[in-house]
Amino acid sequence: MSITYILVGFAGQPIVEFSQNSPQGNESLISRQILQRLPTNSSQRKTYNWEGQSFHTLTVDTGLSLICMANIDKGYKAPYAYLENVRQRFNANYNLTTPRQIPEFTRTLEELMRTANDEDQITKVKGEIQQVRVNMIENIDELLDRGEKIENLMDKTDLLTEQSGEYSKMAVKVKNEAWWRKQKSCICIICIGILVVIVAIVVVILAVKVF
Repeated sequence: MSITYILVGFAGQPIVEFSQNSPQGNESLISRQILQRLPTNSSQRKTYNWEGQSFHTLTVDTGLSLICMANIDKGYKAPYAYLENVRQRFNANYNLTTPRQIPEFTRTLEELMRTANDEDQITKVKGEIQQVRVNMIENIDELLDRGEKIENLMDKTDLLTEQSGEYSKMAVKVKNEAWWRKQKSCICIICIGILVVIVAIVVVILAVKVF
């Protein structure tokens, strides 16, 4: 299960959130309750588990608080890496002294979440490939120990090659899909920029004609 929700708070107040769930469940309410319990003047990491979901929290002594939700069996590494990336991007763009809503940061939260989930999927596929190799090597060792026919050994080797190829194709597909999504976002931003420039030029031309 992927990371599906994040809430960003400052000085104990929520300032922006993003959810992949549609319709949104009760993760927003739970996260707000957790936010009220987090310190605003010290740095810490803490995880709360609730009904098969984990709410991972990261607080900074500047007053920033981050909370993301992921499936309980996802572990800690990927969610906390995601929260750290969000913290770095937030600090690079904002220097808040008092809480205020920043809805424009939602797009960044979404993009970082998508990247984190894609990287986690690639890591999972690589782990499955490695496990297949380990299992097949163990099977080959057992065959050799039992002195079975060489034909059986060749069949096992061919199966290992076939399964490794399938998993490799899966990893490449996931990586390519992530790259295309990133390129599409860049193209959209460039098109919007060009459109703004064109509109500005037209406005200037019209203004000159009027005067």
